[in-house]
Amino acid sequence: MSEETTKLKKDQRRDSILETALKVISEKGLEATTMREIAKEENISETLLYRFFSNKEEIFIGILMHKAKKTIDEIEEALETIKGMMPDPTISLPIIWKMVKKRFDENYEIISLLINERENIRELFQKFKPMRSESPLDLPFKFPIFEHLQKIQVDQFLTDYFKRCQEANNLRKDIEAKYIARVFMNLIMSASAPIPPPLRVMIGIHDEKDIENLFLAQLEILLYGIIPKEKL
Repeated sequence: MSEETTKLKKDQRRDSILETALKVISEKGLEATTMREIAKEENISETLLYRFFSNKEEIFIGILMHKAKKTIDEIEEALETIKGMMPDPTISLPIIWKMVKKRFDENYEIISLLINERENIRELFQKFKPMRSESPLDLPFKFPIFEHLQKIQVDQFLTDYFKRCQEANNLRKDIEAKYIARVFMNLIMSASAPIPPPLRVMIGIHDEKDIENLFLAQLEILLYGIIPKEKL
């Protein structure tokens, strides 16, 4: 077997481990996940796993470098789109939701990971910075991905959008735009996250159309509370 073929197989295994670890960590959280669980899910021995990664934190950083940049770029692109949207929430909010949900569905595991582990990310990057010569990932340790992550201010983009709506007299001015942004973000997240089967039965959700109708009903209630009365 040539050296090039051997390297390819190693790269494929490393990528596969990162994909598997992403699934496990996004479900259980980094702290609750063990190397043994990742190895079992990947169907390899723990010994083999340790040949690729020294610990689960190193795997976590590998996931960020391997998967997160593309997702973050897509999120930033979506946020830039919001800047140019019509300052009329009755028109734009359903569009924003569909745009966000599409990206959420496509990148659910990595987005969940970024949200759930956001408090640990800076600490982990600092922890691994002194180990630059020992990491099997051969990273430059400038971590541009971390800077991208820090710049993503979804609440600020939405707050700015709702301020434009207020300036256009399409939104009540006695409610702070930042609070409307947070309520709308929570609404999007709850509508985009997968609903466990037992809960689907309880609330009468059978397919994606039901989820969309539920969101639109909630959005209508939100709009009723934030649109000026003369515009209703």
